[in-house]
Amino acid sequence: MIPSRESAPVFNPFSAEFTSNPYPSYKRLREGAPVYSVRGCLGTDWVLSRYHDIRRVLMDATYLIDDLPVRIRRIGSPSEVESLCRFLERWLFFVNPPQHTALRAAVAPHFSKAAIDGLEQAIRKLAEDLVRPLLREGRIDVVRDLAKSLPCRVAAHMLGLPMDDINRIVVWSVDLFSVFVQPASLAHYIHLNRQTEQFREYFTARAGDSKTGLLSHLMSQSGDPDQALAFCMMLFSVGQETTQHLIGNSMLALLEHPEQMERARGRVSLGIIKELARYNTPVQMIIRRAGCDMEIDGHTIRADERLHLLLGSANHDEDVFPEPEKLDLARTEVSGLLFGTGPHVCLGMHVALLSAQIAIQTMLEQLDGLRLATRELSWIRSAHMRGLKTLPCLFNPVT
Repeated sequence: MIPSRESAPVFNPFSAEFTSNPYPSYKRLREGAPVYSVRGCLGTDWVLSRYHDIRRVLMDATYLIDDLPVRIRRIGSPSEVESLCRFLERWLFFVNPPQHTALRAAVAPHFSKAAIDGLEQAIRKLAEDLVRPLLREGRIDVVRDLAKSLPCRVAAHMLGLPMDDINRIVVWSVDLFSVFVQPASLAHYIHLNRQTEQFREYFTARAGDSKTGLLSHLMSQSGDPDQALAFCMMLFSVGQETTQHLIGNSMLALLEHPEQMERARGRVSLGIIKELARYNTPVQMIIRRAGCDMEIDGHTIRADERLHLLLGSANHDEDVFPEPEKLDLARTEVSGLLFGTGPHVCLGMHVALLSAQIAIQTMLEQLDGLRLATRELSWIRSAHMRGLKTLPCLFNPVT
């Protein structure tokens, strides 16, 4: 039986209850309306909450990526949004095959697991450099002092950029990621257009200054300089938010489960990070469009209708993960939907996982007696991402 819209559970990702803890809402969706339709500002939207439904969509090339750059062009004049749209159109997020396939192939070798594993020592030093100045203080804000700072430093290291420029790069990166927060005003897009132009000017200048690093390589190899610059913007913007929230969410989960923290203390393995990512997924939702009329579980999805794929729900699907609300670092079931899957699976997945692995290991090794400084935690308001604004902790200072 297909639930009617009237009887289906209401899904409100903007409520305070959802922001605090989205997982009960996901459970209601999976049980009552796993393929849930709602009238959106662009027509009928669909919300999918089950693991296998979401995986099917992501693996099927007839489902298209979000057309956000096209929609932004419709509401702003070229002078207001042209720079923003020109670079967004070149982000892998907004490119369909076959162009996507060619663009991804050009950079994929630099982001393979083997290539990223080669950065382990460099990432470890970056993490230790952030933690070391705090050892005598006895307190750390995991988000502000480490999780927010490490991803941009890793990206700068990969691209061959000076660490002195990190603060302004973070501002641009965080601002640009807000393009995913919908709906947004024309004034906001105009602001992002200015930020994009500043980002472009910075990268163009640095590409001329440096002959080493991925930035220089991309600029020299690409027949389209804007494509290379767009990739760098995407690496900073998307990599910043995803890795920051993965580190923050993971550390909170361990702090709230002392017995699991003890299990991790000896060695934070990749498997442990993947279970932490499943337990409180940083990337909660991604969007696709139907390329033609199709059917899911008895529901007809019309061409160009949008599908909101709840990765956070999929990673708590009882049909795949027994006792999904339980954090179990010995769990044998590994999610294939931590960073999406299929042709558009997150290119920076290995960077995010290794950075989180090293960040957590560094804190557990160097911060003795690490514990929460408060139970009053504040989460960002977003349906796409889940992450903490701050995570203040105490530890035994080094004397």
